[in-house]
Amino acid sequence: MGSNVKRIVKELGDFISVDYKMIKVYPNKDDVHFWKALIIGPKGTGYNYGVFLLSIEFPNDYPFKPPKIRFI
Repeated sequence: MGSNVKRIVKELGDFISVDYKMIKVYPNKDDVHFWKALIIGPKGTGYNYGVFLLSIEFPNDYPFKPPKIRFI
């Protein structure tokens, strides 16, 4: 397992250990470099009840280069 994979797995574990009610992440079971994320818009904002799906791609040289994130 490459060092960047270990880092991504560690950060996934850190994220999962906190109960973010409005954010969920779903790593790809075949390649941890690819995640999907679901964000629910917070109450009292213009995004109230909005549902936002994101695609997250971690580069091979992560954490020295940031992940690519896009709304889908």
